[in-house]
Amino acid sequence: EIKKMLFGDLLVTYSDYARNRLQNLGFKNVRRIYPGIDTEKYCKKEKNPEYLKKYNFNNSDFIINFTGEYVRLGAIDTVIQSFIKVSKLIPNAKLSIANRIKNVADNKKKKEVIDILKKNNLLSRVAFHDDGTFEMSDIYNMCDISLFPVENMRGKFDVPLAVIEAMACEKSVILSDLPILKEFASAENSVIIEKGNIQSLSNAILDLWKNPEKR
Repeated sequence: EIKKMLFGDLLVTYSDYARNRLQNLGFKNVRRIYPGIDTEKYCKKEKNPEYLKKYNFNNSDFIINFTGEYVRLGAIDTVIQSFIKVSKLIPNAKLSIANRIKNVADNKKKKEVIDILKKNNLLSRVAFHDDGTFEMSDIYNMCDISLFPVENMRGKFDVPLAVIEAMACEKSVILSDLPILKEFASAENSVIIEKGNIQSLSNAILDLWKNPEKR
């Protein structure tokens, strides 16, 4: 079935992980080309005061970013439950959620997230970016750390731009230990945690908050 769908003269993948899988299935015409990003746009900058004001954040806040999906990837529940934990220990913790709403399921999940935040009196400490009136480079630079604690990568490219763009902006990234992510993420450039482990994510956030030099 896969061979019927992948019929091009050349098959290009984002990673060696995907290339090797296709080659193991018998494909010979596979080449890996890593995705590129604009490092003049995605680079380290000062926090944009207009963005801070727009989202009711302060320059002294410890802002945690999550750029991902509401329904796919299985990360949003881990992120929200972890934020509930760390917000009790980090007085100035704020959460930035930059997830696109692509369908009815995403919209429903966002409403569920809002209800959970309201119940925990945390809605005022969270900003949602899903109306397209922002630059992702400014979102990354507004934040202190960036999260990508996904449980799977179904339906996504092997090298998620949400991770490497944050890295290009020199932000500490916490991500899960999926084999597909190990090609570009290691203990030298990331904080890697067990997928779906709320406590591990909370501990990693707290560690980076306490250690600005490490961050």
